[in-house]
Amino acid sequence: MIDESSAPGPLPVAVHRAVKRAESGAKRDAEPAGRLLMAIPADTADAVLLEVETVLMTADPRFWLALEGARDWLYFDEPGGSLRQTTSADTVPALSVKALFADGRVRERAVRLLAESRSLAALPVLGLRAADWVPQVRDAARDAIIRRLDDDVDAAALSVIAPMALFLAQRQQGRWLAEQTTRRLADASSVRVVTRLLASTNLQLRRAAYQVLADAGALGLERAVQAALHDRDIVIRSRCAERAARLALDAGSTPLIRQMLASHTPLVRVEALAALKRLGELDTIHGALPDRSSLVRGTARFYLRPHGVDFPEIYRRLLDSDTDAVTLGAVAGLAEVGTAADTDVVAPLLSHPRVKVRVEAIRALQTLAPAIDTEQMLTLIEDEPSPAVIRQATAAILTRGSSVDTERLLALLEPARPVPVRLAARQLLAARDSAWRLTVNVILLADPEDTVARQARNDLGAAMQQQLYTKPSGKSAELLTAHLPDADRLLAPASARLLRFILGTPQPIEPISKPIEPATAQTEAALQARTVPDARPSRIRWLRRR
Repeated sequence: MIDESSAPGPLPVAVHRAVKRAESGAKRDAEPAGRLLMAIPADTADAVLLEVETVLMTADPRFWLALEGARDWLYFDEPGGSLRQTTSADTVPALSVKALFADGRVRERAVRLLAESRSLAALPVLGLRAADWVPQVRDAARDAIIRRLDDDVDAAALSVIAPMALFLAQRQQGRWLAEQTTRRLADASSVRVVTRLLASTNLQLRRAAYQVLADAGALGLERAVQAALHDRDIVIRSRCAERAARLALDAGSTPLIRQMLASHTPLVRVEALAALKRLGELDTIHGALPDRSSLVRGTARFYLRPHGVDFPEIYRRLLDSDTDAVTLGAVAGLAEVGTAADTDVVAPLLSHPRVKVRVEAIRALQTLAPAIDTEQMLTLIEDEPSPAVIRQATAAILTRGSSVDTERLLALLEPARPVPVRLAARQLLAARDSAWRLTVNVILLADPEDTVARQARNDLGAAMQQQLYTKPSGKSAELLTAHLPDADRLLAPASARLLRFILGTPQPIEPISKPIEPATAQTEAALQARTVPDARPSRIRWLRRR
């Protein structure tokens, strides 16, 4: 790709920017790029034209597919207009655009002219047309590609066309080009091309390049391990880990496989464990028992179970060791294989200095303990500085704990309490019944913290629908009545009226804007003289209409 600061003129820079914008596939970005390429005059300076061709030669395949998908403008100037004659110059950029026309005759002519060009910039579009649905266009493009690849001494043409070939491999007619390309990529002389593809930012190209190497038997153990450890794509990491495991078994090599246990991807670590199992490295598998992933822990236990390993005892020893040595995986592992008696081992971890260990200890207690100590969890909610621990303690009470005194929870709603504590109290009160769910949301409408008030507002509509046909009573009704002024002020009029309807409270009397003047003797006389018309004639007419 060109460096804009070193571009010989404004045209290459404009093309570079237009191509980069169009790679997203949006029609509004592809059309300007196509128009710009078609408008390049034939007398353009060779240096400038060469720079434009360099941009096209290194463009992502998605650019050409985006341009092909937004080609309506190639035929009509405007909706309902007539077919436009293409009068642009036959430069490589213009011919590349013409090769995308819907008219097969135009595409065939453009392909044949591109086949005569020695510019590498013609290859991506020739590769696209090698998968064309019209045989004449397809055959002309394939003949041109074969000639270029057969004469490709320095693999320059292969380097340019390979991204398009791998990108189109799944198309109905794209397999031909993919086979031609992959056969050449597997050759030792094409290592530089493959290396460039492996470093591509295009995910699909990287996957295809690794697949090419694997199918050709050219993906070595070291490269597979490095990809399994460092590639950004999880699919590539897992496939390369599987490949590395097979190669390690064939070579009887363990050092590189041990490196894979340091991967951040559980699937990679699982593949490493499978290879180590077949290589007899049981001690290394022991080290994966407290892994942070349940998948890896379960795999390690599966491989060690035939050897009579006491898994609960291993996890107990790990948790009884130095405080700094306690890991999340050891806590979770004991929860997976321990018993109710292990709650005494886990409970002290509720005061562990690491937040994640405290959270994992609460989860373990939810699994192991016959019942959750609600008082203990409430104490954590009241005194714990970590929002994560507060959320997990709240979840433990909701799933396994007993009911909590409402007065204690109402005290936790005070504005002086931290926001996570107030949110936990709101969640616990709302879980009691529909009346308390409605009550706590109304109480918190006027909370000074926007986070708390927003959660109350968001849940209030569902709470009113849940309580629509049941009138609150007792403490919840008293609190609702006390906070009605806040609701009238903060809610939409319709919501405020619905809330009063649920509570059975009269609607507030709206003040009259204009004061009523006291009646005088004259107005009283006028009222007495006013006669009320008889409604019977109109009623008779109404009955006749029916």
